[in-house]
Amino acid sequence: MISLSPSDLILVFITVIAAHVCISIWTNTIQPSLVNVRTIKSPKKKLERSTSPPFTPQIIHSAPSSPVVKPLAINTTHGSSSGPPSPIREGRPAKTRVGMRMVTLNPDDNRSFLSASTPTLRKTSNAASLGEESVINQNFEIHYPRPSSKVKLIWESKLGTVLIVKKWRDDEISAFTSDVITWLHTDHPQLRLYLEEDAYKEMSNHHDYVEEFDRNAASEIDLVICLGGDGTVLHSSALFQQSVPPVMAFGMGSMGFLTPFNHKTIKEDLRGVLRGKCSIKMRLRLHCSIIRKGEVDAEQDYHALNEAVIDRGASPFLTHLQCYCDDKLITTVQADGIIIATATGSTAYSLSSGGSLVHPMLPALLFTPICPHSLSFRPVVLPSSCTLKILIPADSHCSAAVSFDGRHRYELKPGDGVLLRISEWPVTTVSKSDQIGEWFQSLAQHLNWNRRVTQKSNSKTPTSNPQPPPTEPRVSPVITAVAKSDQFNLRQSM
Repeated sequence: MISLSPSDLILVFITVIAAHVCISIWTNTIQPSLVNVRTIKSPKKKLERSTSPPFTPQIIHSAPSSPVVKPLAINTTHGSSSGPPSPIREGRPAKTRVGMRMVTLNPDDNRSFLSASTPTLRKTSNAASLGEESVINQNFEIHYPRPSSKVKLIWESKLGTVLIVKKWRDDEISAFTSDVITWLHTDHPQLRLYLEEDAYKEMSNHHDYVEEFDRNAASEIDLVICLGGDGTVLHSSALFQQSVPPVMAFGMGSMGFLTPFNHKTIKEDLRGVLRGKCSIKMRLRLHCSIIRKGEVDAEQDYHALNEAVIDRGASPFLTHLQCYCDDKLITTVQADGIIIATATGSTAYSLSSGGSLVHPMLPALLFTPICPHSLSFRPVVLPSSCTLKILIPADSHCSAAVSFDGRHRYELKPGDGVLLRISEWPVTTVSKSDQIGEWFQSLAQHLNWNRRVTQKSNSKTPTSNPQPPPTEPRVSPVITAVAKSDQFNLRQSM
């Protein structure tokens, strides 16, 4: 046994007391100050849980305190533009387009799924209760905000101006347009109705209250009503080279991918839109610029809703095109031509050339060759962030031609080209139902997509649902389910 003298016991006691005092000073004073210093020096390491919703509604003409959000990095501000201001018409004050808001209708829009695009960092569940040093060393999940499939349009104030665009050289549509003008003026006398030059000359004798549309005052239009087919909608898009008001299209033409409304129910549908009971769809456009001798021609600048087509024109030879993506040469084309289409244009010329069907909600560029002289040249789909440049080599022995939505056709000589990228001015179209089901219905209706006679059952027991005659095409069960779901959603939303 070790024996300690009284002096040794006193020394041990003093040592224990000193150690306890040092620990107390370290815990209460020195350690918190060091943590604060580390926090100040490394503010970027402190990560907090994101509180922003997955989809932020876009506010247009909002108060200064309201946030303005531009989804897909496109400018959708209505009533203003970066170009020169519209001239003031004589005899009346200048007017700007009414404001509107777009909000989501999906109740489950707060869900997120794992993805690697436009990530937001979020703490894991076990990191929320730990200290700052522990949080820095934890793993983080990448979450992507799921986009809404249905967006509702809300007018900030009552509509003031409506542009009616009708199909040319059609007596039946002209008579129908006259009836629509009379009804709008009677039921909504506060609306100012505009017609294009040809239609104005035709209708002004019977309707002295209509006005002629001036492209220089396009920012005054609040709503566009299209009476015709898909070509009428493309023409309406070409009238607005910058901000485009909502377009409501009634099918009175051959096809109907862009005209979801039936003209027989135009009064009920228009009343709903004027009251703000409608959903919308944002359709991206192409911004196309012609290149002359290596320089972009500022006077030849167009916006196309469907596609830009570069073909051999009047030349009997194959086109020779150099294709660049973000200033990098991706391929050399020897074909009858090339189609650069939007997702909306995937059901047009691109489809005829073997291109893919792409939903209009998808921000993408379609790169589709026309009769390529190659067995391995297949169509591709590119992200909307790409900038494409199609050039005709200076040593090419033939010229080419370019057109935008089937109009504005120009010759391209060797050394010329076209610059294409997604436009910052999309086209806002009014939808009849939800965006997904409406698109599949149009594919089945206009292209007979996946329509065939249902295979007979091997069972001899008669089924409860009798099959239609063999001569009648039958929609597959998937399409039928989508159609029924759309009808249910439409009834619920109205």
